[in-house]
Amino acid sequence: MSVSNSADSVQPRPQLAVVGMSALFPRALNVEEFWANSIAGIQAFRKAPEDRIPSVFVNSEAVEAEGVYGNIGAFVDDNLMVNVKGLGLSPRAAQAMEPDQVIALALADQALSDSGDLLDSVPRDRVGVVIGKGGYVAPAGIRHTNHLRGARQLEASLRAIMPDMPQENLEALMRSFRDSNPVGDGSDAIGLVSNLAAARIAGHFDLRGGNWTTDAACASSLIALDTAMSQLALGTVDAMIVGGVHHCHDVAFWNVFCRMGAMSRSGRVRPFDADGDGLLISEGSAMLVVERLETALDAGRRIHAVIEGVGVSSDGTSGTPVRPGSPGQVLAMRRAWREAGVDPGDVSFGLYEAHGTGTPVGDTTELTSLVELIGQKKHKVTISTAKGFIGHAMPAAGMAGLIRAICATRDGIRLPCVPPSSPLPQLTDGLEISSQPVPWDAPHDAPRRAGVSAFGFGGVNAHVVVSQPPSSGSPASASFLRTALRSRYALRLRARDRKEAAAELRRMGVAGAMSQPAGAVRGEGPVRVTLINPTQERIEMLIEQLEGSRVIWAVPGAGFIDPAALNGEGLTVGVCPGLEGGWADSRSDVVSSTSDDETYDWRAHARSVLQESTLAHQALHEVGVVCDEFMGASLGEINALRAAGAIHRTDDRPEVMDDLLSTISTPSNGYVLVVADRDRTLPLLEGLEHSGLSHDNGPSQCLIGGPDGELETVCERARSTGITARRLELRSAFHTQAIQPHVDVLRQALESLNWTRGTAPVWSSASAAQYDMDPAGLSEQAVAAIAEPVKFRETIEALYDHGARFFIQLGSGTSTSLIDSILGERPHLCTQIRPDLEHFALDSLWARELAWCMGREDVQDVLLTDTGRFSSGERKSPTAFDVTLNLGTPLAQVPTLNEASRITTVQLEDSTPTPKPIPPSITISAETMPYLLDHCFYRQPPHWPDVEDRWPVVPGTTILAFIQEVLENHYTGMVVTGFRNVRFLRWLPAEPRHDVPLQCSTQDDGWIAVRFGDYASASVKLAKQYPATHATAPDVPDSWKPCAISARDLYDKRFLFHGPSFQGLTSIGPFGPEGISGRIRPSRVPGAVLDGMGQVFGYWLIENQTENARMLPAAIGEIVFFTDIPTSGEDLDCHVSITGLEDDAVTADIVLSLQGEIICRAHGWVDRRFNTSPRTQAVEHWPEFHAFSRSLDGEWVFCAEPWSNLPSRQMMMRNYLGTPERRRYDALPPLRQRHWLLGRIAAKDAVRELLWKENPKPIFPAQITLLEGPDGAPEVRGRFGFDEVDGISVSIAHVPGLAVALARRGGVAPGIDIETCGPRDSQTRELGWTSAEQELIVRAEAAFPNTDWWTVTWCAKEAVAKADRTGLRPSPRSFTVTRIDPHGRRLAVTSPNRGREETVIRWRNVTKPQVGAGEGPEIYVVAWTDSRLQDG
Repeated sequence: MSVSNSADSVQPRPQLAVVGMSALFPRALNVEEFWANSIAGIQAFRKAPEDRIPSVFVNSEAVEAEGVYGNIGAFVDDNLMVNVKGLGLSPRAAQAMEPDQVIALALADQALSDSGDLLDSVPRDRVGVVIGKGGYVAPAGIRHTNHLRGARQLEASLRAIMPDMPQENLEALMRSFRDSNPVGDGSDAIGLVSNLAAARIAGHFDLRGGNWTTDAACASSLIALDTAMSQLALGTVDAMIVGGVHHCHDVAFWNVFCRMGAMSRSGRVRPFDADGDGLLISEGSAMLVVERLETALDAGRRIHAVIEGVGVSSDGTSGTPVRPGSPGQVLAMRRAWREAGVDPGDVSFGLYEAHGTGTPVGDTTELTSLVELIGQKKHKVTISTAKGFIGHAMPAAGMAGLIRAICATRDGIRLPCVPPSSPLPQLTDGLEISSQPVPWDAPHDAPRRAGVSAFGFGGVNAHVVVSQPPSSGSPASASFLRTALRSRYALRLRARDRKEAAAELRRMGVAGAMSQPAGAVRGEGPVRVTLINPTQERIEMLIEQLEGSRVIWAVPGAGFIDPAALNGEGLTVGVCPGLEGGWADSRSDVVSSTSDDETYDWRAHARSVLQESTLAHQALHEVGVVCDEFMGASLGEINALRAAGAIHRTDDRPEVMDDLLSTISTPSNGYVLVVADRDRTLPLLEGLEHSGLSHDNGPSQCLIGGPDGELETVCERARSTGITARRLELRSAFHTQAIQPHVDVLRQALESLNWTRGTAPVWSSASAAQYDMDPAGLSEQAVAAIAEPVKFRETIEALYDHGARFFIQLGSGTSTSLIDSILGERPHLCTQIRPDLEHFALDSLWARELAWCMGREDVQDVLLTDTGRFSSGERKSPTAFDVTLNLGTPLAQVPTLNEASRITTVQLEDSTPTPKPIPPSITISAETMPYLLDHCFYRQPPHWPDVEDRWPVVPGTTILAFIQEVLENHYTGMVVTGFRNVRFLRWLPAEPRHDVPLQCSTQDDGWIAVRFGDYASASVKLAKQYPATHATAPDVPDSWKPCAISARDLYDKRFLFHGPSFQGLTSIGPFGPEGISGRIRPSRVPGAVLDGMGQVFGYWLIENQTENARMLPAAIGEIVFFTDIPTSGEDLDCHVSITGLEDDAVTADIVLSLQGEIICRAHGWVDRRFNTSPRTQAVEHWPEFHAFSRSLDGEWVFCAEPWSNLPSRQMMMRNYLGTPERRRYDALPPLRQRHWLLGRIAAKDAVRELLWKENPKPIFPAQITLLEGPDGAPEVRGRFGFDEVDGISVSIAHVPGLAVALARRGGVAPGIDIETCGPRDSQTRELGWTSAEQELIVRAEAAFPNTDWWTVTWCAKEAVAKADRTGLRPSPRSFTVTRIDPHGRRLAVTSPNRGREETVIRWRNVTKPQVGAGEGPEIYVVAWTDSRLQDG
């Protein structure tokens, strides 16, 4: 059956101009942030907040309508606020209506603002609104249903279960249920009508061109664009607001996708991957303002992109409602390209923004359709999809992809995509996926074009052809810098001295560093520290330098300045390089390429140098860094004069600079780089007539320029005297004798420029002095800069004497390394701005941070730019018009069973209470006590099926709550008024399910002694009423200071491990040496409020100690209750007074109060301290990103024993071992457990380090298990589908207190060994080494007497034996060392298993301080198989 081509006769609709945009997506409050995240490839996935997908519904085994099998998705910021000022909404009305209506209205306002004066120039009856929106019930509607229907369902159920319940008690429960699901007062009930999103926009802005919403499932927003295009083609409107809206994270909606099997069970989206298992649900909204392209051009509007064509189709019989059909997709694609009038095989089609859900069937169909559309490949098409980064935004998904394509064609960037581990076979040579952004040049005589697809359930297909705007020229430049910087983060820290700064960094760790608000400065004092994108390694590197002798230090991304080093000096100098950086170094991804010809052209080189410095200087301006002075080298002095404003803006244009370069004619001389200073270089020129020293660059670099023949002589002379010299690709006559005949032409060209006095001093590298900025003489000085030899070294020395301390290289090249070599250890800082996509943003950010370190307070923070109408509580303080949108649909709450019983229990006729017997045991289970899953010590991947690996533990305070409930139920009418002699003996795990014996006995003084199995003991006091107290809560001393982080950060940044049920702290601090205060939210969870008191106590140690800062309750001397602990209402005040601080314990008195009245008081609360350090804390808090082991050579890792007691070792053990390994560990003799565990830690970290190099992503230790193979060697396996470890082998070795491991995928088998150095007697030598080996070792000892060659060679034999997985069988002598290369620290070994084939072994000595070993010898030898197949 053929497809009709009747569409060929359809008249194409007019092309559209996108003149306004706005967006709100996960981790992005506006288009700029969304685009920045798209460039950086930032994923927005996280665990669903409790109010969006309640955890009670999450079950990895969920089927049908039972719940959902995962809770990973993408969500807009928690506590999202929208500013409703000027939107015609009161804050109350905005909170009552559907959130998506408020969001749509705010986004429309932003898009119209982005379009400029459109509403002033287009009649409002000629503007329409169409929005793609699903017919799903949204959050406010769900809450309304729960409030109305759910309450009645509860009533009916309770009447059926307890028919004798008094009406007043039933009504009390109903009120409680409804109060937990509030709805508006009905004054704005219209806000619950689903299709009002478009109507509100039209009503507010008085738009009368029509408004409606359209539902085409996932294709809705692109179908809305097609509708708008048709309306504009008909002429009924002149502009349209087009959008997509989706904000529905309801468990019923998620359940539908689970029942279809469409949602990923693995919790990740893997587009175009044969192993992909589905999508992750997202949310978001976006709006475009479009008008006919011709109209926009006539109006002179800024155009983001052009919509050239839109195609729509249905699958018909080629698909099913849930299974797409390729013919229908191809039809939509062809219709779009036909309307655009472009062959989809054209080279201009460079980016395909795919539907790409991550389901193999859907992705295979889409790739098949794309291959059929393009036909035989003619060029590369890059494939990307937003869903790999923000998930599936349902009706708004097409709009997310469209905005990415608009920005990509506009800015010239091919977008990254999540790389597939097992690419689908349809990814042919013509289709490519990149994990990084790639520059995208427009083809000759054509714009950049992208295709965007969205396919909806039911077989509806939409495809859009987007092209770059008519005015868009070269790809990304400084204009995209502010966007790119939004995805970067920089920490700023001040301290009184370097020691304090180091201590603060050590205390903060990664989590603390990342918790600092962008642009804020932590601490006070003269020492300034900055750190970009903090990692544990960078923090440790900074600490090491701060604790050393340096007073000023910086490497890219980390640095500090002690101002004492500057002695009041501190000028910032912009350094503009010349041509000597090399042709290959001068080209970048950001500047425009003028030719594909690889032949050297000095003018093209110079043009690139000029462009680079201009862009770099613009970047400095954009981030607020102002150079005090400028200097240039060679042609770079033209750029220095431009940057200083000495060339009038009328002449400071690219075309003027091009004309200048075209008038300069020079012969083609060459250059030689000599690695020597001036004095050693000059003798190389003796007797050479036409060559000379063109550049004196530094103590180890000079350049010689001249004819090729003489330069060959220079190179020969250098080789004969042991000096390194090499030819450069650079060719010109600058700075040599050959330039002299051309100086007049050069002078005339420079005199033609319009010179001014400028705004900043400029230094010349020809004179090593400042320019005379009199405009009349600038051209002649500029001639000298190009004609005379470059005195770079002298100029830097003069600048330093002048007070310059901060040098910023504006463009690529080697100026920074030359400056460092010139100034040596003298205090100074160097950095550079390289205008390529890989470095531009980070280089600019780093320059800004170093400027702040230098004391510049005026540098801008581009991360703090206005986010538009949307914000979150983490980013700014709310105003009167900021409304927090309620996007959640939490479960309704009713009182606890204890509270409910007080209002629902039917009393017996004689009113005599019947005491309940004390149970012999209490059943502990996370299944019946789900809140215990929020008290897990260890983090694991989302949906991890082995709950024991997370280790849910019953809090000690919850044990006290269990005891309290049992005793108060038994002794009816009595309340627990106190505990004393509380001891927490062992951790009480909640899984697997088990019964804990409960023993109670009355003591002589009336107290009741309680033993809670082997886990806890206490004495309990009961009375008919609480004791009275006249004491009031203690005052907070004025000397206490605020805490560095917020209470929310305690949990989000993982200072504390607690989940939602135990996240009771609402504020923390202030604190001081004597104690700390905080506030705690009332809770119905047993023991949660008392646990919150312990959390406040625990954070005091974190604020005050860097080592052993983890602690857990061990004992409480006494607790006295003066009233019930509230379960609702106002937050409670907590005051902690420290009474004792020991190496292994901390003691405190804690008071809980409400409005000054004491609720309870704990005396002698003792927390036990566990061995921790900044490194172990990073592993404990973020195990998926950090390894405890470390590497010295970049391949193998070592692990030194960090614990000094058994409990600390057990904590680390549970962090690393999964259930099968823990059982193996528990079965080992105690003496073996220690070293076996060290080896497992090292091996897992070696595997993770290897995987992180391949693909940096979260990997938890428990995802990897090590089994013993048939030969006893460890074998690597993944748990629960973690197949990334397939093909990886590992080798382990250890000595007391230290383990090493080596992991590899393919190639040379891993083998590693570690030995302690020591003598070998003659008998041992005869047994272990052949006579030939012994002679080889004797020769090596003679040459290198300080090396223990016996240990080195033995270690090498062991390493080969481990690689062969045989051990030293049949004998150590059969493993023969054949060669020793002491210089390269390598040797060769043959084994009986490999015949004559040699295995190359590398080795090194390591010292106890290097590995941090706490015991053992001072020096070890480590040997390992080389990753290279031969020793070459």
